[in-house]
Amino acid sequence: MHVVYRNAVLPVVFALLPNKTEQTYRRLINKLSKLCPSWNPKSIMMDFEKAVMNAFAEKFITTTNQSTISGCFFHLRQSIQRKAQELGLKTNYEQDPVFAHHVNKIAALAFLPLNDVGQGFDDLFNSLPPILHPLLNYFEDTYVGRHRPQGRSNPLFKIELWNMHQRTTDLLMRTNNLAEGWHHLLSSVTQCQYPTLWLLSTI
Repeated sequence: MHVVYRNAVLPVVFALLPNKTEQTYRRLINKLSKLCPSWNPKSIMMDFEKAVMNAFAEKFITTTNQSTISGCFFHLRQSIQRKAQELGLKTNYEQDPVFAHHVNKIAALAFLPLNDVGQGFDDLFNSLPPILHPLLNYFEDTYVGRHRPQGRSNPLFKIELWNMHQRTTDLLMRTNNLAEGWHHLLSSVTQCQYPTLWLLSTI
């Protein structure tokens, strides 16, 4: 876990967890809250992992705590690109600049005002070539929500979690790349992605 202090991103908590379940994240958060009772972050940014988002929202988005939770824009773009690759569109993305620009328009929806995202997505869907419709269907199910008679269904990740309009206006960070850079440095030192406890103890 990292914090922003005087425009610097600093690692403050190291936790070795047995898994990535919501229950495990709750236990971690409760332990940290006991160690630091005044811990009440105003803004929380993380990867798009439902379990950890749910655990932090349960703790910090309440009647007494009004933290904001945001996904990382870099990981939003990454999820779109990975899905494009899964759909067999990797060559199109890498070799066709116009096609790549169309794909990048999907991620750019994050910078629309919150209330304009739904209409913006519909307009984009109608303007892009049919080859991109499977990718747009994925994005709609995961990040926007399908049209229903009473409005849109709930997506896997609500628009509020990935919308960057207000963060951009407020000059706040839109990615956790600085924290990821620290993780990359640790991986380069250990020379593996998932070091053992024994290996970590030797650093």
